[in-house]
Amino acid sequence: MHYLSDLTDYMSEGARKKLDEKDITLKMAKVTSKLEGKHTLTEIGNLYDRRKNQRKNIDINDDKLFSSFSFLTRMTEEHPDNKVKKALVNKMDNLLEKIRNHKKEENGED
Repeated sequence: MHYLSDLTDYMSEGARKKLDEKDITLKMAKVTSKLEGKHTLTEIGNLYDRRKNQRKNIDINDDKLFSSFSFLTRMTEEHPDNKVKKALVNKMDNLLEKIRNHKKEENGED
């Protein structure tokens, strides 16, 4: 799998951009992690979930989502694999942009 991932270094910029847009880098990293016997992020999160299925209804709004995704973006920037880091940051940036646009639409802004 690392071989396939390394092959992307030799692709054209346009081809690499298409892979990033389709989250192929993230999918390859997920498969590699599974093959190496590593836990998924969900599994890791569940290991440290102190609530133990006692979740409450929480008021979620654009500001809270934006704050959470901003935090996740900053965390993502520390990922050791540059390809995965770039793909995750790109995905987070896209989500943040969607939140911004949704907030503008709700406020009647263009």
